[in-house]
Amino acid sequence: MSTLGKVLLVLVFLASLGFLYVAARAVKTQHVFRTLANEYTAAIAQRDAEVEKLRGTTAISGSPAGLLQVIRQLEVLLSNQGRVWFDCGIAGRDNASLTVQVADPVGLGDKSIVYVFEQHPQPATYDDGIHSNNRPLAYLGEFKVSNVAGNQVKLEPTRRMMSGQMQAFTNSPGPFALYEQMPIDLHAVWQEVKNGRADKLPRFLDGAVVSAEVLKEFQRDGDPPIEGTDLDERILVELKFTKDYSALTPAEQGELRNLGFNIVNLRTPAGDDVKDAEGKVVSVDISKVIQKDAIAYFMRGLPDGRIGPGRRLVEMGIAQEQRRMYSRQLRDYALLFRQVLAELPTLENRIRDLVANITAKQDEKTKLDQDNMIQVAIYKLLQDEHAKLLGERDAVVEYQLELADRLDQVRKQIAKLEAENQRLAKLVRQAQIEEADRINREAREKVSKQGE
Repeated sequence: MSTLGKVLLVLVFLASLGFLYVAARAVKTQHVFRTLANEYTAAIAQRDAEVEKLRGTTAISGSPAGLLQVIRQLEVLLSNQGRVWFDCGIAGRDNASLTVQVADPVGLGDKSIVYVFEQHPQPATYDDGIHSNNRPLAYLGEFKVSNVAGNQVKLEPTRRMMSGQMQAFTNSPGPFALYEQMPIDLHAVWQEVKNGRADKLPRFLDGAVVSAEVLKEFQRDGDPPIEGTDLDERILVELKFTKDYSALTPAEQGELRNLGFNIVNLRTPAGDDVKDAEGKVVSVDISKVIQKDAIAYFMRGLPDGRIGPGRRLVEMGIAQEQRRMYSRQLRDYALLFRQVLAELPTLENRIRDLVANITAKQDEKTKLDQDNMIQVAIYKLLQDEHAKLLGERDAVVEYQLELADRLDQVRKQIAKLEAENQRLAKLVRQAQIEEADRINREAREKVSKQGE
């Protein structure tokens, strides 16, 4: 081999060593990058899981409440806009006031207004957190704080109480619940109860006069609706927008506004109205709501029978329907109590009139009962007389039959006598004729003798 060939061979060998080193480094670098990528992927997945947990979109047993749960609880608190003092026992009462024992009377100042309700006493075992002993509860009414002495709070009614309220005010053993504001009805509260303790939901309504249909409404709230049975106005739809409001054509924007969808109320996932810090319902322009990939909640129908946003937005291709939920009719307790209290005087007067009418009717009934007793006695006498007359009638009928038989026999005898009389009459006539002939013959004979 020439010297040049040996030099080229050495150069190729050295170049191979260089390429071998570069390849080894490349493999090492790829391994390091793959390891880092796997670590970063795992870290990202863990971070996403932590984010979802903090958001509250995934429920993890034993973990703290997520952002959604905290927001929902905050919404409930903001919606309530008032404090409640539970388990207030009786410390004293008279004809004009009620004194209760409050564990923490902070916020109950002089002339504060509270709404007082009877409350079930806390049971010995409070594992499920439900006050329940199946005793109907009463609303005592609106009271004014007239004095606070330590933990004892003196309450005086702000208006004349009705008879039912006065009876509870006088005789209720307590305890009581004092509400800073009249309780409000929320989907979120009952859905939380149903989701966590569905089997105990009926016990939360102990003491309330509710029908099986009303209980079923609470149990179905938030569940999928019954297609073909539930009205659209009771169906809440979760929507995901497919485009921004700015992407809508002027005709689509105009149609939404013509349909009355220019201003809408924001709703929570439970179906409650979103309220601000002052307790007012948050209403926003529809252009602020329609954002691509945003989630919103609208009713499928409106109370007046018109199509609701939850249906029309899907029909227009602006949003996609994610799910439907049955949304029961919320109750305005403040309005209901005001209406009932306004009607109670009329109802109580009506009850008094009915009681007086019942008393009068009872007196009439007593008199009629007495008259009825006399009539019954007379009826018994008449029954006895009737039975006696029936016996006499039977005897008369029997006697008539006997007389008829005797009369028939007499008639037969008369007929026989008549026949005998006719025979005898013929014999008598014949005897008379014969006797007349004898006498005439004797007379002629005698005359003849005298002539001779």
